Amino acid sequence: MERWVGPAIVAALISSAIGLLGLYVNAWLTIRLERRRRKEKIRDVQIALLSEIRADIHNLRFFDLDDNLAMVRERYGKVEGYVARPTLSPPLLLEGMLKSEVQTLPAPVIDAVFLYARQKAAIDLFVQDLRGPYFETRSKETQLLMYSDYIEMKKVELKLALNARDTIEASLDAGLRD
Repeated sequence: MERWVGPAIVAALISSAIGLLGLYVNAWLTIRLERRRRKEKIRDVQIALLSEIRADIHNLRFFDLDDNLAMVRERYGKVEGYVARPTLSPPLLLEGMLKSEVQTLPAPVIDAVFLYARQKAAIDLFVQDLRGPYFETRSKETQLLMYSDYIEMKKVELKLALNARDTIEASLDAGLRD
């Protein structure tokens, strides 16, 4: 009996060591896979946001805001009873995704995207005021001042959109190097 106890203990120790090594390797592989999946998710969310912001930049650049303001001022001077009616911009398609996935984004991206989205939301609220029934009752001077403020807000939105785009692109470039 003593003859097989020694080899059995050695075999058990070797088997245990191999099992323990297998657990460590499996844990390491699982952690590595999870990191890769997280990076892919971060990249996918950023690409989606980037597409949305690029579309908005295109819309903001489509019209010359200064020319638009000049045209509105001219109409106020020439057309009796004219009231400017700015249109609502399309909502962010990915707003729900942004809210649910914000924790996956790098801090600089969160900051830039939220500044942009907040400006966009503020403009939408302001446009509702400009399209509301009380806007028409204000003096032409007040209406023009409010419309000028709207144009300035759109210019700020463009700057914030460009900053958000650049921040996301830099983050994506940094992610490729990791």
